[in-house]
Amino acid sequence: MSDDRQKVDAYLEMIQDHVLSPIQGTDLKESCTATVLLIFGSIDGLGKLTHPEDLAGAGKRFKWYLRTFMRPEYGTHCDALYTLRCSLAHNALNFTSFISKTRMGEQHHLEFDSTLGYVFVSSAVLTRDFDASLRKLDEELNKDTKLITRAASRLHWLEDNTYAYWSQFSTPPGPIPFINLK
Repeated sequence: MSDDRQKVDAYLEMIQDHVLSPIQGTDLKESCTATVLLIFGSIDGLGKLTHPEDLAGAGKRFKWYLRTFMRPEYGTHCDALYTLRCSLAHNALNFTSFISKTRMGEQHHLEFDSTLGYVFVSSAVLTRDFDASLRKLDEELNKDTKLITRAASRLHWLEDNTYAYWSQFSTPPGPIPFINLK
């Protein structure tokens, strides 16, 4: 396996371990807002790694990931979903959509209320669809060496020495072998 593929796989593994597994296997899934925020944060990062333009802005990357790796309905509602992402990321509050974790809400996932301009988001369906998008991304990475090279060029291996500084004053970050530099 190439170093490029190892970097990308390490990043995808971090998403699995620190986003999807806690959502799917703990009570975190009981908070639809926290679930949506974590998944949207992951989509931000994946868009940054995979978008064809190095300097594409957050909105452009986020919407591109939705259109490229998620079901077509996400592309249809990418503007409303980005508005929700911004509301959650910048305010930690939802002012723009209906969000539900209930099974009854699943049937309304991505329905749009044109009167209010709100999209309905089922955090359970979003979680399943995001998980499926990671499999689609992995398939694309297996076929497209340019995509692997692009993503890997935006990752940087770090020496795992997070305890060398500040450990007596704070909780250090988790053992992450790279960061996204650009």
